[in-house]
Amino acid sequence: MENSTWAVMEAEDPLPQWVIIVDKILFFLQSSNLVVLLLGMGAATDVKEIWHHLRRPWGCMIGVVCQFVLLPAVGFGLCIIFQLPPYQALGVLILTCSPGGAFSNFFTYWVDGDLALSIMMTAISSMVAFGAMPLNLFIYTQRWTAQQLTVPYTNILKSLVLAVVPSIAGMIIRRRRKTIAEKVKMVCGLIGWGSVGVAAVLIIVRYRQELINANPGFVGAAALVPFLGFAVAYIAAKIVCFSHKVCRTVAIETGCQNMSVALSIMFISFTDRQILGKLVIFPILYGVCQLAEIFTGIAIFHLWRYTQKRRGDNESPDDLVKMEQQQLDHNKEAEANDDVTYVVRTSVPLPTHLSQHPEQMPLQCDPEQDDLSQDASKKSFKTQQE
Repeated sequence: MENSTWAVMEAEDPLPQWVIIVDKILFFLQSSNLVVLLLGMGAATDVKEIWHHLRRPWGCMIGVVCQFVLLPAVGFGLCIIFQLPPYQALGVLILTCSPGGAFSNFFTYWVDGDLALSIMMTAISSMVAFGAMPLNLFIYTQRWTAQQLTVPYTNILKSLVLAVVPSIAGMIIRRRRKTIAEKVKMVCGLIGWGSVGVAAVLIIVRYRQELINANPGFVGAAALVPFLGFAVAYIAAKIVCFSHKVCRTVAIETGCQNMSVALSIMFISFTDRQILGKLVIFPILYGVCQLAEIFTGIAIFHLWRYTQKRRGDNESPDDLVKMEQQQLDHNKEAEANDDVTYVVRTSVPLPTHLSQHPEQMPLQCDPEQDDLSQDASKKSFKTQQE
């Protein structure tokens, strides 16, 4: 939110001194914590991973579709189902039409998602928002208002810069000094967790009265937007046959919206204090519900991984992640060398002449070699019959 906007609002209806102090603390925490978190996330990301997604941007493409096609439709559907009043419905639609927020990178890291993909999706989402936001707002808000909403292009550009610059700085650190990057990642993560926790408490204290007075339908919509955004995006990514790691990344990116952009649209487009009061309550409710749901999800994910380890399974989640990464690295090297050898893991028993390892089977895409293998199998079979 712009400082000038707060100044106008204070002139119309002076706020208590403690509220002004809390607002300033929240503004500082959100701005500084965003830079710190993205620096740490950049330090945990290899440039090669970014290049891999640039060469094959399918994950980013499905993320953009979920962000700007599916999520606005979900928000519109919730407004109809809960029969929200006009300005409350506008609050829902403005938020669901906004680009993804940079805090999704932090959450992606803690559920073992694809961090490079998350950073790329945040940047691409901000760029696509320049055209997708006005279109979505025009399509979905006509039912409740004929007023043309103003898109804060400057604020979107600021969000893009804040997302990209610290991340690139972190990746440069990792490229030059990997040991220092690990320390930067750890320190930034600790600072990030502390700042997010403090900000969550301050938001609840600052807006406690608005949270108490909110009607149940409005609260239900605020709780369902992040949850449905996550669920719909996860299912959509899985239908396209992405791995669970990529699906988690796309889902979190879709479920975490850029609240600052949504609030900027509200303050720029509407000047009436009563209307603003009805609009801004949804991003606040959404932020509280989002934090509660994502922290619960992170806790459940790590609890599941812990129980899997305790059971003593043959293949723990960590082992599966390592095997998947080894296979991806192998396939990348093969493609770089113009080699068509791929590693495939299968539980189906294989003939002896094809099985070289109990867990890995390199398949040669050579028609002549396949014909020779088939002839050898036929001869062996005939010999056994005779």
